[in-house]
Amino acid sequence: MDFADTHDHFEESEEAVKPELTLTSLGRFELKAVLGEGGFGRVYLAYDPHLDQLVALKVSLLDSAKKKHRDRILKEARAASLLRRHDAIVPAYECAEDKGFLYIVFEYIEGMSLSSRLRQGSVDRRQAVEWIRVIAGALQFAHENNLIHRDVKPHNILISAQARPFITDFGLVRWISNTDDLTEPGNFTGTIAYMAPELLDGNASEGDTDGEPVARQENHDRAVDQYSLGVVLFECLTGHRPFEGHASAVVGMKVSQPPPPPSRHDPSIPKELDAICLKAIQKHPKHRYPDCAAFAEALKGWLEQHSKETAPDDEPLPVRQVPAGTRTRKNWTAIWQVSAVSVLLLAVAAIVYVWPPQPVADPVPPEQLDLPTDAASTADSIREMVQEQARQRDLKLTEENSLGMLFSLIPSGKFEMGCSGKEYQELERRPEPYPRVYVKDIAEKAMPSHIVQLTKPVYMAQTEVTQAMFKEFKDSSGEDGAQQAGEEKSYVTNVSYQEALKFCKWLSGLEKEKAVGRHYRLPTDAEWEFARRAEIQGSNALGVQNMRDGVGEWCSDWFREYKRTIADAKTNLTDPTGPDSGTERVIRGSDQYGTPSYRDSALPVTETAAIRIVLELVP
Repeated sequence: MDFADTHDHFEESEEAVKPELTLTSLGRFELKAVLGEGGFGRVYLAYDPHLDQLVALKVSLLDSAKKKHRDRILKEARAASLLRRHDAIVPAYECAEDKGFLYIVFEYIEGMSLSSRLRQGSVDRRQAVEWIRVIAGALQFAHENNLIHRDVKPHNILISAQARPFITDFGLVRWISNTDDLTEPGNFTGTIAYMAPELLDGNASEGDTDGEPVARQENHDRAVDQYSLGVVLFECLTGHRPFEGHASAVVGMKVSQPPPPPSRHDPSIPKELDAICLKAIQKHPKHRYPDCAAFAEALKGWLEQHSKETAPDDEPLPVRQVPAGTRTRKNWTAIWQVSAVSVLLLAVAAIVYVWPPQPVADPVPPEQLDLPTDAASTADSIREMVQEQARQRDLKLTEENSLGMLFSLIPSGKFEMGCSGKEYQELERRPEPYPRVYVKDIAEKAMPSHIVQLTKPVYMAQTEVTQAMFKEFKDSSGEDGAQQAGEEKSYVTNVSYQEALKFCKWLSGLEKEKAVGRHYRLPTDAEWEFARRAEIQGSNALGVQNMRDGVGEWCSDWFREYKRTIADAKTNLTDPTGPDSGTERVIRGSDQYGTPSYRDSALPVTETAAIRIVLELVP
């Protein structure tokens, strides 16, 4: 959830109470990282141990002893809770107080603000229209519940990792027909660049229009949100706002001049879309759409008329982002066991999934790949490829280390990574007990497929690290890792990511290993799938075992959906190692249904999995 651009406006006289830098928890929530900070307070990425999920904690830095401050915070929490039934409004779970700090618990949505997305470059026109259409529907829902947002702007629209829009930050919300407004005349109630002309009194504060709001209190009706959203659409289409410049100049232009059409900045904008946007930002409310529902319907009509155009590259899969609590699992061996209680909770939550996902690009011809995704690539052809590389590079097909671990040579090559359209169709036809949940996970986390090139052969352990090996590591290094019952030859499954790194470092430091130039690490997401795809008709042609037994194994990559990965121009699809940062690491092997592309994620400190390691020969 990207809160870096969120600005919460309060009276200038209000004094913030800064929390201690060592604040690590509030109530039952463990604070993991700061997501952003504004005038209201600070937003933390937090972990809820009761529900086993990540959440976003918005912590007030204002003096909670003052009734006015408490009322404002509670007002936002109540508004977000009331509107949580809408799929495009970030829901609030609860509001509480601890250690003198009031905080609101929100669903954590991985992604970025629309303002951050716009700074990255232009957005596909149809994609922008779709986002604004969805948000218009969310605002209509708020209005029907007698709530006006009053601070609609790109900062307060989040775009999820699946490219779905959400409206957030109801800190300035107003209840319609409520005379007890918490914002006094002349004080901050929005952001000038996005505020409707009827709210401005012509006496702007000094400063840039991004952060110097001023407004009148009368005429706070539903039309002000429509105007603000129209300005956001204008900015998405053109990269500009209707009126730009110093705050006082912008106020003067809004009050005295008609708005310009978007086509003034971009003549290629279709006249129908130009007219829709211009109508939403008319100076007088009576000249705008009757409500946000009509605005959304107009945008929908334009989209339907242009449905035959090429779909945008970043058009979202029609899959609702899974709440964070359903994404993190600690018992990887029982990952797909669904209890009656779980079914009841899902029913109460009313989570709805839309099928099927958008089609992916045409598959790459198998002859262009070193490791084709279909079973036509026989085990013999894969073995021949490995043997040829071993001869060319003077490498052994297998290696054994001082712990008795056997490693298979994983060749370099090009392959199709992720779930292809063909694989997805096969999954939909499977009669497994929970295909809907399983196929949804594949679509969300492993689509679309994309071509990856691995340029360096490595050795991958044929099996996971056993309990006996991990015990030797703990005994010799003094680590206090959790002990697990079972036979010493069985693999250890309760290892955190940090412990897995320490094991690799310990093994690399053993004298017998250093003497022959061996270095150990965790496999990358791509290396793991490459080896997994060598399994044909139940047997792995590379000799790597236990890759589909339902036990999760750590990979070194930070987790990110492939849709975001391939859309990122900076992403290197040659020897990829994943994003530079994140909150969860990739988990592989937790699939019991035999899908090579299946991937999951887990928190590196608080969750556990098994270890499969990679051996690199240091030159």
